[in-house]
Amino acid sequence: MKKQKSTTKEKTFGFSEVMSMLEGMNDGIQVLAEQHSGIIGRLDGMDARFDKTDARFDKMDARFDKMDARFDNLETKVDSLETKVDSLQVDVTDIKHKLSQKVDLEDFQKLEKRLIKLENFVLSFSRKH
Repeated sequence: MKKQKSTTKEKTFGFSEVMSMLEGMNDGIQVLAEQHSGIIGRLDGMDARFDKTDARFDKMDARFDKMDARFDNLETKVDSLETKVDSLQVDVTDIKHKLSQKVDLEDFQKLEKRLIKLENFVLSFSRKH
């Protein structure tokens, strides 16, 4: 067999072919540019939405800070109230102790009647003697 020599020829393009390829590339670049600007527009819209969401979170943060301050104030008031209740408990205990040392009104009235009887008896006895 004979060896075949392969000859490679470089293909050359003519002016109209090059212009046609450049036009095709230009159309592709144009499509990419349009898609890019569409994406940029969507990203800008998302940015605006994120800014709004951020503003809402800032408002919520401020509200939570106010609530936190109110809870701290409430906690202080509860602590103060606990102190007052503790003081009232001590006072009530003292009053109970003092009252337990006093005579009951009914017992006092009985003692008063006995004393009047004794005074009358002594007076009557002293008049007789």
